[in-house]
Amino acid sequence: MDSVGKLLVAALRHPEASRNRALKVNSFTATPNQIVAEFERQTGGQKWDVEHVPRDEIVQGEKNAYEEKSPLATAYTLRRIWADGGTLYDKRGNSDIRFEGKEESLESQVRKAIEKQKASS
Repeated sequence: MDSVGKLLVAALRHPEASRNRALKVNSFTATPNQIVAEFERQTGGQKWDVEHVPRDEIVQGEKNAYEEKSPLATAYTLRRIWADGGTLYDKRGNSDIRFEGKEESLESQVRKAIEKQKASS
């Protein structure tokens, strides 16, 4: 979330690269398994108990949620997109808006998430 504003400002500073196009930008790219591995590493190295939900179950939950007009429908859709790798782009627009090398890392984001959780406990 910290990078959203920074990426927006970078896009506005480079209208020649961002005008009339969708930019695919991010702070870092990581798979769900990489994210879990980083949390495991930063919380002492013990393996976490991870429940893998079959894709068909996510798709069915998504369908049901939309039919029921549930506010959880979007969450199901996002889980499906992430599980399918729909946000793992071949090329990012970071360099187009001169944002390369300014991104946060998976490691720093996990550290912040852990610190936030500890503070609320």
